[in-house]
Amino acid sequence: MSVEFSWIDVLIVLITIFFAIRGYKRGLSGELLSIITLFLSFLLAYHYFSFVAVRLERSIGLVPVIANIFGYIIVFVSVYIVCSAISFLIKKIMQWSFVAGLDKAGGVLFGVVRSICLVSVVLVLLGMLHMPSLSNRIAERSFLARYIMLVSPYIYETTFMLWRDSRNFDAQKFSNSIAEDSQRYRNQEKRGK
Repeated sequence: MSVEFSWIDVLIVLITIFFAIRGYKRGLSGELLSIITLFLSFLLAYHYFSFVAVRLERSIGLVPVIANIFGYIIVFVSVYIVCSAISFLIKKIMQWSFVAGLDKAGGVLFGVVRSICLVSVVLVLLGMLHMPSLSNRIAERSFLARYIMLVSPYIYETTFMLWRDSRNFDAQKFSNSIAEDSQRYRNQEKRGK
């Protein structure tokens, strides 16, 4: 087996370089803050969209389904803007501090790890196509993909260890929960009048 770089290896290297440069520019604090911003936006939008939806129904007369959608979007975007502004300030403070170099190096490392995770997911998805010839060809011809494929199971296991609840995700229960929350806010509004 010879160690030759294929076009897949070149693509993996380009993806890794892209994420490393992006990580350098954003720094570790920027990378982490972007993840926290998205997480908080989704979380708070999920918990408070009904509150906004009820007000939209009352003030504009929107149908509940449309009010829920707009309520979610309004809360999500509002939280995202506020968190992004806070993130911007924190990043500016980090630029002026003595840890700026460490922040940049951490960003590069985070970017490389992110690129490996992304390539790993793509390789797993290709493997799920149940096309052994494709998977074998990638493993045989790509020096880097061979090693990233070895990392894939660990990434998968770690993801589910960190988010155990995601294995038990029930879409119907989630949908019912949204409807119940929305109805609860409507009932609270009616009692408040």
